[in-house]
Amino acid sequence: MKRIFYALLALVSAVFAFVTGAYVVYFTAQTAILPIEACRPFFIFTSDSVQTCGQMHTADAVLAQFRSPLVYLFLAVLVTTAVSLTLLIKSRKAGAAP
Repeated sequence: MKRIFYALLALVSAVFAFVTGAYVVYFTAQTAILPIEACRPFFIFTSDSVQTCGQMHTADAVLAQFRSPLVYLFLAVLVTTAVSLTLLIKSRKAGAAP
């Protein structure tokens, strides 16, 4: 019964991680087409001489994503998936032992 629970938890977490991860990628793409005034407050590593948000330094784009709570949710779901898969593998090994 534990195996079914761990497998179901891993499946649900993986699907949820995929959906929230897709949003993170969408957010990054949307940042690239913003007007320069909208993304200038995020500049830490980017010089002020850039003309478009698409020229923003990668580190600034990643840091800008942490404004969204979905990024934190995505990270939590990834951890949950990793833990549930680890527990599933451990329960399978324990069940296989004589």
